[in-house]
Amino acid sequence: MDEGPLLRWPPAGGSFSAGEARSEAAGTLPRSPLPPARAGSGGAAEPLPASLPEASSPESRLLADLAAHGLLRQGRRALVSALLQREARSLPGILRSHRLVAEAPLARALAREAGLASIDLDLLQPDPGLRASASGGDCLQAGAIPWREAPEGVIMAIADPGRADAARAALDPARRLAGLVTAPEEQIRRHILRLHAQAMVDAAHRLCPQEASCRDLAIGKLGPILLLTGIAFLVMWVLAGPGPVMLVLLGFSLLVLAANTALRVLAVGTRLRTLRLPGPPPPPPPVRLPVVSLLVPLHREAAILPRLRERLARIDYPPALLDLCFIVEQEDHATRAALMSLDPAEAQVIVVPEHGLKTKPLAMNYALPFTRGAIVGIYDAEDAPDPGQVARAVAHLAAAPPRVACVQSRLGFYNAPATWLTRCFALDYGTWYGIVLPGLHALGGVLPLGGTSLFFRREALEAVGGWDAHNVTEDADLGLRLARNGWRVDLLDSETLEEAVARPWAWVRQRSRWIKGFLLTWAVHMRSPGRLLRELGLWRFLGVQVLLLGGPLSALTAPILWGMAALALGGSLPGLNALPVPLLWGMGLFMALAQIVFMASSMLAVSRRGRRWLMPWIMALPFYYLLATVAALKAVAEVAVLPFFWDKTDHGIDRPAPGTRG
Repeated sequence: MDEGPLLRWPPAGGSFSAGEARSEAAGTLPRSPLPPARAGSGGAAEPLPASLPEASSPESRLLADLAAHGLLRQGRRALVSALLQREARSLPGILRSHRLVAEAPLARALAREAGLASIDLDLLQPDPGLRASASGGDCLQAGAIPWREAPEGVIMAIADPGRADAARAALDPARRLAGLVTAPEEQIRRHILRLHAQAMVDAAHRLCPQEASCRDLAIGKLGPILLLTGIAFLVMWVLAGPGPVMLVLLGFSLLVLAANTALRVLAVGTRLRTLRLPGPPPPPPPVRLPVVSLLVPLHREAAILPRLRERLARIDYPPALLDLCFIVEQEDHATRAALMSLDPAEAQVIVVPEHGLKTKPLAMNYALPFTRGAIVGIYDAEDAPDPGQVARAVAHLAAAPPRVACVQSRLGFYNAPATWLTRCFALDYGTWYGIVLPGLHALGGVLPLGGTSLFFRREALEAVGGWDAHNVTEDADLGLRLARNGWRVDLLDSETLEEAVARPWAWVRQRSRWIKGFLLTWAVHMRSPGRLLRELGLWRFLGVQVLLLGGPLSALTAPILWGMAALALGGSLPGLNALPVPLLWGMGLFMALAQIVFMASSMLAVSRRGRRWLMPWIMALPFYYLLATVAALKAVAEVAVLPFFWDKTDHGIDRPAPGTRG
């Protein structure tokens, strides 16, 4: 049995009751000493021990104390030694995650080892007056909270006394850490939320630096600009006739087509060269596996939760090293109730307090301080990842150079055969993730990330300020911000299957959000084009213009090119019938060649075994892209009036096709 006192304060030797503590005036508490920090105890929420515990180390003394108090049987000590060799985390973290010792006795044992008092925070609650002395996010990462004020400074309650440096760093620089007491980790986290939840969601809005965020972009000017542009074209139409206006529009449309075709040619050519080369062998897993935090943002996802839980349960990575974080909005009562019915004992349920903005990146910014992993991954509610994906991401990042910030997995669909739209969507995704992104990666270009199945080094994610809470394509924006700050993104040879949108209007709503986000991202990063050019270099700068503007402008200018096709079939367009026939033939030939390039890239994308059944549907892609024009028009209208509106895609509508992993 653990018979250590609830409160004790060596070397002063004093003790006091809970009632006395409540009535004790600030500044009259005895000073609590600061224990020496253990090796590797600073930084992230799961510090890494430098080596196995030596006989005189704090870890060894802690194990001996636990055994002496009957909390850790002799056989369990051998298990702990094996876990210390396998897991890159602290001894208290191992004891907690594997539930080898209950939280309250562990807190008291840590206090005895460090010579500190152990308290019950529910009886001796933190002083609310110290709320401003540390942010909630920093407190969560340190596993500590300001508790009382003494003459020498602030006394903090901490879950792991070996992390004194992290507790000191969490305090406002103007305050001094006077001492520590220990408390159960669960109590510390609960009281951090009680005191700081609203401030944390406010901080999540501003986590991305102001100069890199679209939150203060002069969106309001876009409406008048669009209106003036329309008036200018109308005046030209009246004064100069339709011919000059149509020629300008046609020239611009062909320029956009040329830029997109050039990017596709480069990607296809590079991809063909890399296909001929043998792929590198997969890197071996690291000797000591890190904790991986998986963020799973949920919004109106009650229907799909049982399937999601089954899919995540297939992940082939030690469960104790998976920090699964379900993120749900406070007012989303149906999803919260569904989560509780699943009893996710091995997961954190992170409830985002009520706030004005409802976006996925804001929810992830809010959740980031709760995470414990050195690697942070993201999954969406409808994802069915390759079970080995997390292990491959860990091995890749362990072997990669330190400036590789992230690895991105391929995305595909488990309901691709459902409708003609899902088949075309599968072709679209297959070309993007199978041809365009690998080609860009081989060329050293900027990779716009997907919103799921990607894994970050925590330090890289924090270095660039997390996600832009106001950007509705936070993934593409983050990929560009990483590149601007000197980080690299690699591609992971692993696939996650998702649910393709099967209804045309739902597809338009989803695609319009993506187009709107690309336009906002372009506008944010082009606020200072000279700086962007210096940071990326000329070729990557030009590539970003095509990546972010090529798709939206291609969809917006498509009707002009359809008119050209109609003209070739004997139709009529104002002002263009008078063009020289050789010029019309030349433009028509160029458009035909561009179409061949795009079709060839799609054929290459689905030429792998198991995908060839999609090839006949390449002929349906022109009709599929008709919907993109509708989506682009909707996106432009929303940029002007609803720039931060997140048009949610509903999931759980289509079941996986037979034989798929979903």
